[in-house]
Formats: sequence, structure tokens, C-alpha cells
Amino acid sequence: MSAPLPAARRAHAEHARSLRAGLERRLVQSLTELLGSACTALSREPVSLQSALSAAASPDSKLPPWLFGLNARLQRCMRAGDGEAVARLLTLADALRPRALPARGWQIGRAGDAGDFWHIAVEMPALEPYSRELPELQRAADVLREGAPELHAELDVLLAQLAVCESRGFNGACDPELFGLALLHRPRSHHHPLAYFLEQLIHCGAQLHWICRHTDRALLATRDPLRIESPWNRQPVTSYELLFELFWLDRAVPAFRAFSDLTAEPAIAQKTAVLEHGYRSVLELAEAHLPTRLTAAGRSLLGELAQTA
Repeated sequence: MSAPLPAARRAHAEHARSLRAGLERRLVQSLTELLGSACTALSREPVSLQSALSAAASPDSKLPPWLFGLNARLQRCMRAGDGEAVARLLTLADALRPRALPARGWQIGRAGDAGDFWHIAVEMPALEPYSRELPELQRAADVLREGAPELHAELDVLLAQLAVCESRGFNGACDPELFGLALLHRPRSHHHPLAYFLEQLIHCGAQLHWICRHTDRALLATRDPLRIESPWNRQPVTSYELLFELFWLDRAVPAFRAFSDLTAEPAIAQKTAVLEHGYRSVLELAEAHLPTRLTAAGRSLLGELAQTA
């Protein structure tokens, strides 16, 4: 009998490893079939990536995000009957085959002002390393490991590539079609670097976990187009987005309480208070608007998320 799943809101490295392994198995199967069908349709020789995929997935390492993106793009182009686009993707697949090997840890690179997830995923191995320029990021990872080891362990399993860019549009952003890639912008002059990077790393981990485990189909009982202003980011959000905000704040609050005790830095204590207020405000809004819009699974998750003191 398999062990019970951890609470849906909690980080758990072994469960994260199982979730990633499932995603990668499905990816390898889908992409192998797509590449075979595309080569047959275009009457061309099999691309070299096909043979590499069979040995690519590994329980101890991570497939690169561009493979997930290639799979999604091939699906769309083949459904649209766009033979030219399919041919370009096959040529790209051959060119990128050496980058299909699984990797360990996080690859960190500087993406400049690039704003396209796909371009960054494809170019990631060639990006200028950023870790030497931003020791604050390494310090944040170390504090995360010590203060919230379960969050760090899960992130270590799910995050493959982290691109730091100049654009203000990326704050711990993850694209489901490029699983494992996260983008965030450099801290500005008004940011406290440690608090900033800790918040973003927790947000990245929460998004990756969310992509693996929760879907709108499983959580929402209605396609009701709720758009309500979030008290956290002052932007209109849907029911699904509001539930995710509560999900990541539920993780961030206890973690930052631990960081505050660990570092004794005023900026961390101030961020803890901001997150606590944000959590309470988002919870109040979620409990007022979401129960009738959620499935039983969604209501169960909302109940779990209401337990953070």
C-alpha cells in the first residue's frame, strides 16, 4: 500500500520527485510519438533527438525545460497543419539534441532584458552565469535551506533553470509549457536583496508545485469568470489565481517567521509582517468568494490553507 500524500499545501521532496518523474515520463512518451509522426508526415529521416529521449529521463536528475516547450509547440503546429513550422522545430530539435541530457541542481543565468520564455529556455546553456554577480541569491538559497529545509529540498527537485533578467515583468514567474524554468528580475535599489530573493525562491517553488499538482479542472466547480482585485498585488485575479495566492502565502509566512528568527535582520522581520497581513487579507477574500466556486478538492485545499495562524 502506498504512503499517503502529504497535505496538499505542504512541500515534500520525495513527493515532488514523484510528481516530476510522472511529468517527465509523459513528456518522453508524448515527444517521442510527436517526433515520429512529424518525421513520417514530412517524409524525412528520424531526428537524432528521438534516440536520445529513451535514455533521457532519470529519477535523480531533471530534463531541461526546452523539451517541454518543444512538445507543446509541436502539438500546436501539427494540430494546425503548419508543415513549415513543424519542419523548423525538427531542425531545432536536431541542433539542440546535445542539450537534452538531464542535469542536477539549478542552472543560473543572466537573461538580460529578454522577455520570451521559449527563447530563454533554448538559449539558457549559453547565457552568462549570474551566480558570481549575485552572491545575495546564493545567500538566500543558503538561508532557505537552513530556515525552511522542506521548501529548499522541494525546490531543488523541481527547479532546473533560473534566469535573472532586467525586465520588471518577471517575479518568480514559471510557464507550465516550459516546466522547470523560472524567471525573476534583479532586485531594485529599494529591495533588500536577501528578503527579495527569499520571497522569489519560495514563490518559484510554490508555482512549480502548483503546476505539478493542482489544475483548474480539479479545483474549480464552475467557469464563473470571477475577476476581483487581490489585496496582495492590487491586480484583478480569477478564482484560480486567488487560490494560488493564498497557497504561496501560506508557505511564505511560516518560512519567513523562521528566517526572522534565524537572521535577526529588520528587513526580514518587516517582510514577515507584510506577508502575514497579505495572507490574512487574501484568506478573508477567498473565504468570502470561493467556496461556492470550488469542487470538493478545492474546498478541502482552502480549508488547509486557512490553518496558518
